[in-house]
Parts: sequence; structure tokens; C-alpha cells
Amino acid sequence: AFADAAVGAPATGAPPDGAPQPPTRAAALQGLAAVIGRGAAPKSLGQRAALLAARCLRGDGEQVRRAAVSVFLRSAHSGLANLSPSQLAVRHLARALADRDPGVAMAVAKALPSLVDRGDDHAIAAILIHFKHPLAGVRRAAVQALADIAMPGNMSVVQAVVLLARNEPDWSVRAAVARALPRIAERGDELAHLCLANLRDDLNGVVRRIASGAIAHIATTPSDPFARNQHPLQRGGRRRARGHPMAATTPSPPRSRRRLTAGTALDSP
Repeated sequence: AFADAAVGAPATGAPPDGAPQPPTRAAALQGLAAVIGRGAAPKSLGQRAALLAARCLRGDGEQVRRAAVSVFLRSAHSGLANLSPSQLAVRHLARALADRDPGVAMAVAKALPSLVDRGDDHAIAAILIHFKHPLAGVRRAAVQALADIAMPGNMSVVQAVVLLARNEPDWSVRAAVARALPRIAERGDELAHLCLANLRDDLNGVVRRIASGAIAHIATTPSDPFARNQHPLQRGGRRRARGHPMAATTPSPPRSRRRLTAGTALDSP
């Protein structure tokens, strides 16, 4: 019933004069997602819902497309035309990352990892295409999806993310890159470490804070970023400080001896 309503319902739900309010397409899709999510729906309904959701992903209305993402997430496991859930997601859902509404694009980014196998090369290639999209919301969603799908240590992915951050004008995308790098790069990765080191000097304060926390997960040792920020005397430790040309040749006496010395000096003739 919800599937029939989603097909026949108007996108906006504006009723004619004197007629009862019909269900909007978004509301019908939300009801369909709830029914399939219970796990009692037959496989045929899941397949029909997947087709309907794929069609609505290209429809009008942000609420309709956002509800279609929810339906697709719950129905893609039923399979369709001998395609696995991962193949269905790459074919239909990955394209929706380019949605002009940031909320829809982010909903797609959160749904993709539930359907796509970790390290799927086809999914990664479909996501990387969106790095060149003119909308910052699309690029941000693509970075988030990639962080959940790419295997750590994939150098082609790391290079693409670092290149995006190097030329990215939007601070929210640079912040997403700072969050994603510890998840896609391995510890000791020099390229990712250099990128986060540069982001620590970003003009935006949010980017600087995220990068400062993320770089400890990329450095060779967690304390390495902090050691690099120390003064040369502090890095060398006490022994190096004592041998430094600017260091005092003899240590100062403790306060008790200072008082005693001062008193002796005053009492002496």
C-alpha cells in the first residue's frame, strides 16, 4: 500500500479544494521504509521498493529524495536483477552523492558504507569522481563516504584526498579531510602527515583544531607532533640544556643556601 501511495502521491501533497489531504510522496516513502525495516516484508516488495527508491532519487523535492535514500538502504539487501547490494549501491546510490541538497548528499554518504563492501574499487572510483564537483557539500559528503569505505593504506586514495585539501577553498571540506586522513592513511604516512601539518596552520580555527588532534594518529609515534613543537632546549632534555652555550655554567644554589649566604655576607666584617 505504501509503495502504491508513493507512486501515485503528489510530491508536494497539495489537495484540491474540498478534498482530504492525500499522503505526500515523501511520507509514503517513509512509511515504506518503516515496513521494510521491520524485516517481515517479502523479497518481492523489497525489490519493488529498491526500484521505486532508485527512481525517486532523481525526483523533485529534497524530502522525497532523502526518504528515497532510507528506502534504498533498507531494500537493497533484497537484491535486484542478479546484482548484489554493493553493486546496486554503486550503480544508483553513489550517483546521488552529487545531489544539490547537502542534507541528501550527507544521507547518501552515511548509507553507502552499510551497502558497499570495505575497499570496493568500483565504489571508490564512483566516489572520487565527486571530488571535482562544484558544490562544496558534494565534495564534503564524498570525503566522508570515502573515509568509511576505503581500506587504510590505499595510497591512491590518500593522494587524492591530500590533493583535494591542497586546492580546496571551502573550510568545511578541509575539515572533513582532516577527519578522514587518520582513517584512510596508516601511521607514519609522510604525505598524510605533511597535509595535516599544513592544516594545523589553516586560516580557519575549526580546521586547525581538528588537524591538531588528527595528526597524532598519523605520526610515527603519538608524541611526535608535540615533540616537534618544543623548543630545541626542551627537545634535547636536561643534559643537552646544560651543555648548551647559553646555559649557565654552574647551577644556582637552593633557596635555603641563598638565605644563608646572604646572612653571612651581611654579618661579615
